[in-house]
Amino acid sequence: MQFEYKKFFVTLALISNAIYAQAEQTHLSTILNIKMNATYLDIDTETTNSFGVKLMAAVRLTLSTEHSCGTSKLHITPDSIGVPVENFLAEVKKIKKYADDGAALFITHHDCDRKIPMATKFATCTGEICRSLTDVLIDGKMYLDKNYRPVPAARSLFFIEQPQTYDQKLKAWKVYIYDKKTKKIAADGFVDNEDYAASKFIHKFRTFHSNGMISSSIEMSAQGQREGKSIVRHKNGKIEKSINYNNGIITDGEYITYDLTGKIKIREHYVNGVLNGPRVKLYANGNPESMEKYLDGSRSGISNYYYEDGTLKNIQDYDRGQLDGWDVKYFANGETESQTLYKNQRIRISHEWNIDGIKVSQWEQDENHNRQGDDIEWYDNGQKRKHSIYKDGKLHGKMQGWSEDGTQLYSTEYAHGERNGQSRQWGRDGTLIEDCQYQAGKISEPCSVRPPL
Repeated sequence: MQFEYKKFFVTLALISNAIYAQAEQTHLSTILNIKMNATYLDIDTETTNSFGVKLMAAVRLTLSTEHSCGTSKLHITPDSIGVPVENFLAEVKKIKKYADDGAALFITHHDCDRKIPMATKFATCTGEICRSLTDVLIDGKMYLDKNYRPVPAARSLFFIEQPQTYDQKLKAWKVYIYDKKTKKIAADGFVDNEDYAASKFIHKFRTFHSNGMISSSIEMSAQGQREGKSIVRHKNGKIEKSINYNNGIITDGEYITYDLTGKIKIREHYVNGVLNGPRVKLYANGNPESMEKYLDGSRSGISNYYYEDGTLKNIQDYDRGQLDGWDVKYFANGETESQTLYKNQRIRISHEWNIDGIKVSQWEQDENHNRQGDDIEWYDNGQKRKHSIYKDGKLHGKMQGWSEDGTQLYSTEYAHGERNGQSRQWGRDGTLIEDCQYQAGKISEPCSVRPPL
């Protein structure tokens, strides 16, 4: 959902009649949709006894069920839910979270004297009374989200048909999950409870590609932990990856990922359930795409990345998953593109070149992101374009600029971020056109000015 709240407070004037009633009712529902920039008719208090009302900005909620006013719509405004305007967006985000979670809510709203009444309060609903919303059965079907959990039908991607078949040998219920659009089987497995909403998958769980081929097959214990092999397959049936589990943790060893043709795509090592050691990713031609090192699940040490022809593309130095050291990039022709030094997750030094090997920029900064020292830019022909000197994030020294042919265009002296000393400008023909003296950011004596030719 995209929030564009800065446009929300635009109001329009219309002519109509409305009565604003304050009686309240409570309704049990879930929220399917939230629309920003909606409007509602409200009495203009300055013209209460005349024909005038205003069209006011509001947020419109669409519920999964109709309330007593005969519609599934409600409005909210800062006034209706009793919050300051500056806090309203934060409250809308809380309500959006209810909608995203498919939460059952007790929603209090004003009486039905207006077409779409105002909501005033939201309270989560738990227990048996809420099952009709979160575990709703329609024509014998229970609707599920992308994680195969029950949701209202309007928010669902999959469904199961009730009741499930009980397997006496496994002491579990067999579940078939279907794609809502295609009606094809999307997954199947066993659950440990006849009440699907309160169950978890056990023993075995499979997912399927749209062509009916098995996408993944997961072996599990009676407690729902991964135990044994978990296999992922391509649409053509070839194995993409096979992983062994023990008590829900990946067992130690090397694991290989294969492409559609059966060629090795990735080699990686696991220790104690996380990546440890080298991880190599290959192009289809067998050349390395990346060569990384992992320690306790995080990239650590030098990582190399390559173009498809085997030319080095990038070298990065990592420490516990964060860049720490040099990050060097190369063009496909082998020329250096950039050199960036990281310390404590921040850039300290940066150098860049063009594809012809000519430097185009360099700068440095300290751990607080303050520029320090020389900040230089070059044209693609190698001619210096700009040179500034910084101290603690402020200009301190000369700032100079040149045209592409090398003609100086300006030179200004700074001290602690303020102009201090001589400031000159030249025309592109090299003629001095302005010469000023500054002290502490202010002109200390009249400038010598000569119009350019």
